[in-house]
Amino acid sequence: MLDLKINNLEAINAFVPRVVKWSSVDLLKEINSQHVTATPELRNRIKHDLWGDMCAENDAENLWKHLTSLDIDFTSSFKAVLKDWREDERNHYIGLRQICSSVYHIAEEIIEKEMHERQPDFTHLQPFLEDEFKICVVLAYDELVSARGYNMFFEDFKQLGPRPFAQWVKWAARDEALHYQNFLDVIKLHHYSHLNKTEEVINEIYDYENQKDYVYNATFLLDHTEETFTRDFLNECGKTVLQALTKT
Repeated sequence: MLDLKINNLEAINAFVPRVVKWSSVDLLKEINSQHVTATPELRNRIKHDLWGDMCAENDAENLWKHLTSLDIDFTSSFKAVLKDWREDERNHYIGLRQICSSVYHIAEEIIEKEMHERQPDFTHLQPFLEDEFKICVVLAYDELVSARGYNMFFEDFKQLGPRPFAQWVKWAARDEALHYQNFLDVIKLHHYSHLNKTEEVINEIYDYENQKDYVYNATFLLDHTEETFTRDFLNECGKTVLQALTKT
């Protein structure tokens, strides 16, 4: 991870996002519903989380379209990170679409049609999307939650049956961890003077996700329901982001 004090033109010009490219299609191409050996109980227990992850990965495209429509002069580093992030999240969606299709016997075409019908609403997220610094903080937090969440999901993926499913979730978790690190790097490269505002943004995230009338609106960001994540788990992710950006 970049040193907190790196903030010069040479470092900016040399910046390359961390990324490992792979294909869900290639990894899962030999798998179909006949290979899934999970019990009905397991399928039912994980359906909310598995389907929710697939929807969120699909919704990354909604966020990308929204971010690119904003009147913000994004840095070249952020644009490079966002490009890889978009490609990775699309790859994750394609993989989860096939996994959900195989586990729940739903044609991928039907899933795809449902995803196209999702309508994002970014109205309540606007305070987090005012500038590149805030966007990077909330994305770093979100990606860390995803990385740790996928790691927690590993044993369930193993129990679904096909070995490529377990490999898929390991690689997806690695991608999310790299995204987390990349967004932190952009902050340290370009927004070092704003690091003292990190705690304020993290607290705003807590407040947002703790709303009693919280509703997720196909925005990719902050899709963390109590059915999936405890508040303590989310708070620990926030603390990790804060420590990574403010430790000396």
